[in-house]
Amino acid sequence: MTRLLKADFKRFFKDKLFLVSCIIALVFSFITPLLYKLIFSSLLQFEMEELGMILNLNTLFFQSFSLSNNAGMIVPILIVIIIFKDFSFGTIRNKIIAGHNRTNIFLSLFIVSSAIISLIMFSSATITGLLSMALFPDLVSEITSKEIGYFIASIGFELLIMIFVAALVSFLSVFMKNAGLAIIIYAALMLAGTALNGIASIAINFLSFEQGKEELVKLIENISYFNIFANNSSVIGLTSSYNNTQVLLLLLSSLLGISMFVGLGILVFNKKDIK
Repeated sequence: MTRLLKADFKRFFKDKLFLVSCIIALVFSFITPLLYKLIFSSLLQFEMEELGMILNLNTLFFQSFSLSNNAGMIVPILIVIIIFKDFSFGTIRNKIIAGHNRTNIFLSLFIVSSAIISLIMFSSATITGLLSMALFPDLVSEITSKEIGYFIASIGFELLIMIFVAALVSFLSVFMKNAGLAIIIYAALMLAGTALNGIASIAINFLSFEQGKEELVKLIENISYFNIFANNSSVIGLTSSYNNTQVLLLLLSSLLGISMFVGLGILVFNKKDIK
């Protein structure tokens, strides 16, 4: 397993698409805070105050993990293409001939994909956060222990989502016949998740004005936490704390998703005809 991990990490790091992924993430990590700075510089004082009420460093940092825009849309797709090169170049077949267990081969791909996606997205968010602090020093306030705890917990939730994405793309890579189909299915799932989040938000806003609908609103909110594609753009990092239900559902949704796609990936790959 160690040999597989070393070989996969080496192959990923040497692939030009890995460099492309890093460059894309780096560009977007600069674009977002610079764009907000440009917007701020063109606003009147009262407009700046209104925008400042909804803009904070946490928002800028955690929005960098969003799977529905910027680098979050592109990096997983590039990872799919890199994984499929193992099949098209015969690397997977050679690993099997060399005596490596198929389960270990899939787990190695999954672990390396998890590490690469997490590394790229976390690095992008960190650069965005540091640049935002430099560009918007007025947004930097006194940091409390509660805020530190919330920040660390939020990073943990985001990294779990990145691992979920790695599990999903790893599964699609061994389940689909070519990279194009895998990319289409991934994009469709991501767009469906974003659309469902919008529908849920509209339903919650509509029902909130009706008497006696509190339980239904709470049910829709709780179900929405299982929409992993929406959690990292509309839940995590946007408040000041998490209640016990949120922590449980955020953890449960990610862990169940990871377990499901890793399990399915191992099952499919063990039965896959490798040519």
